[in-house]
Amino acid sequence: MITDKGNANVNHGILYLDGADDAAILKHELMHLIGFIDEYPLPANHQVCQVNELTAVAKNIVVDSLPRTFFSSEQQARALVLAKLPWGSLIKNTTPITKIEAGKRVLGTPEAFSDEVGVFASQTCDKQNRMSYKPQQAWGLLRYNSLQLSEVYQRIHALNPGRFAMQRPPVI
Repeated sequence: MITDKGNANVNHGILYLDGADDAAILKHELMHLIGFIDEYPLPANHQVCQVNELTAVAKNIVVDSLPRTFFSSEQQARALVLAKLPWGSLIKNTTPITKIEAGKRVLGTPEAFSDEVGVFASQTCDKQNRMSYKPQQAWGLLRYNSLQLSEVYQRIHALNPGRFAMQRPPVI
């Protein structure tokens, strides 16, 4: 739907654009339709951050229900977390998904593996004091409209056909 003025967004499977929006904004909004969510901070009351456990809320984001979850070992984290990640099968066995911060093991791939697919902090739920994670450290299209959709995100989409895609409301 094209409007005279307003903010581009996707709501219940309907894409809204301002008549002045460019192709980069259209591309970003189309990503929402197929199941990706923003990687910049969502509003403090956004429902996607209201989860009761570590949960995939989109193809590119998992949200922890706590400000930070601690693990006893890398193996424990992999056993509990990998199956919940839409990109879990893309993480190499040699790529850690935890790191030590302030003497505790937390979710997050270490900086030395920044070029790998892993579990990297996203800003999606920062305003709700919850950790959210994405598959790549680098920012991409879901953060900045002008950037390209990475090959990794294309692979994640192929692994999760139809999953998290925005559905149109039923016609009554």
